[in-house]
Amino acid sequence: MSSRQDQRVGEGATAIQSQRDTIIHQGLSSEDVRTIVESLADQMPKLAATAAAVMEVRLKAFEESIMKRFDEDAASKREAFSDPDFQHVVIEAQRAYARTGDTETHGTLVDLIAKRSSEGTGSRRAFAINEAITIISRLTRNEISELAFVFFSRFTQNFRVNNLTSFCAHLNSYIDELLDDLETDQQSYEYLVAQRCATISIGEIGLLQIWKNVYPGLFMKGFSAEQVDKIVGETSPDIKSLLVPSVFNPACYQPRAMSLEVLLSIQRPPSVSEENVQHVWAQAIADLADDAAIVQKLKPLCPRIEEVIGKWHSTPLKSLDLTTLGQVIGHARLTQIPDFGTPDLSIWIK
Repeated sequence: MSSRQDQRVGEGATAIQSQRDTIIHQGLSSEDVRTIVESLADQMPKLAATAAAVMEVRLKAFEESIMKRFDEDAASKREAFSDPDFQHVVIEAQRAYARTGDTETHGTLVDLIAKRSSEGTGSRRAFAINEAITIISRLTRNEISELAFVFFSRFTQNFRVNNLTSFCAHLNSYIDELLDDLETDQQSYEYLVAQRCATISIGEIGLLQIWKNVYPGLFMKGFSAEQVDKIVGETSPDIKSLLVPSVFNPACYQPRAMSLEVLLSIQRPPSVSEENVQHVWAQAIADLADDAAIVQKLKPLCPRIEEVIGKWHSTPLKSLDLTTLGQVIGHARLTQIPDFGTPDLSIWIK
């Protein structure tokens, strides 16, 4: 028998040579596929039973959380359970949690149900909360946290903050809870846009600029003794009663309030006019510390300050504008952080 192995093969053809029996496998046969499908089908009752057991545990936990919230929260209205629309909302929330089982989703949904109970069916907030409950089942923990951090940064102010120590303690409570969930992948933010929770604008705002806008009194460089003398000459000697050592630089002086509104509300000598107060404030906020100096000042008290600023500036967070739905979900997530307290949603959504 000849042992020649040379062949000529046309384009698109396959040449096979063998001097013994040759077995050719062309993928799975129809019978192979049928066998696999049938074996999987045999497992379906077991899988369904397992899934049902998991769902039962989740629904029980969710039910207990709802009852506890309505027992402990005076703002939650039990009579809402007689409203068909509210009943539908509760069912949607149960389905959402049964699908995910995520701890943050659980807490956020419970909060949304409690908020919805105090809203009359047909109001703007009621519609927004209804839609938020439906949408939240399609969001990951990361996306919920992104909405929450933007809401915290752009829509909230802690009036108890009056120095750098209290500011950093306030900031750390949100960083510790949310920072690790903030994604750097653009798709996470594009998905929030697709779910009608946010838009990504052309403009942007830095995180430090937000803090300067909200808490200007924390970052004033302050007036030197010479500058104070000049201010006194331009206004009134009694203006000194409205100055204290600078929060940012104790060697200098600044207005004794975190905002102009508070400064104007402080009792002052008759010789100090409202115009005098506004003049001093305008000079103080015209000379705030630069970003690098602020970071260095905060870093010992807020170890992750550079990380949070880096994430903000390297992602669409800096350009993310929350829709009403995004605000509802972000607000609900924040209520699970003790430092946030329980401010009413009506502050932001009328």
